[in-house]
Amino acid sequence: NEKITFAASIKAPASTPDGMYYANIVVSGTVRGAGAVRLVHRVASRVFVRIDTQHNLRPIGNLIAFKTPWLRENTSIPFSLIYKNSGNAVMKQEGMLLVKTVLGEAAELSRVSPFYLLPGEEKHIQLSSQVSRLGLYKAVLTLQGEKQQVRFFAVLPLRALFIVFLLIFFITKTRRLW
Repeated sequence: NEKITFAASIKAPASTPDGMYYANIVVSGTVRGAGAVRLVHRVASRVFVRIDTQHNLRPIGNLIAFKTPWLRENTSIPFSLIYKNSGNAVMKQEGMLLVKTVLGEAAELSRVSPFYLLPGEEKHIQLSSQVSRLGLYKAVLTLQGEKQQVRFFAVLPLRALFIVFLLIFFITKTRRLW
């Protein structure tokens, strides 16, 4: 493992208009193998530069959707959210997802990992949570600068409920015949 440190400077002409700019820095190296074999390594990083002389660049984030199935048979719960940056600057968003029973007992607290959005970009984020037992649950999504979003869902053994329902149906049907 090799570590290389290098310095870079970015110079923008005074006439550069305000806005978000980015550059990609690519570092590559070649290793000679046996015979005609050659191995090329490339590593890239994106650098964002914000020029805001008029102080008018603003990220404007909007949570477009927060969804989960309202009924689950297993205890692994998928969540999806769609977030959009309607502003004119790059933004970073992060938050927390709290899953608890409807009685208020916390089941799981997980972090929504930080994500970045370019101006006008829309991101689809997949999250998951694990609950330990059957029951009714409430998921609370808290993102920076956003109102909390709440979704309710149930974890129930659907096949078992269907069988119980059929048994009750047939028992009541057969009692009426007597």
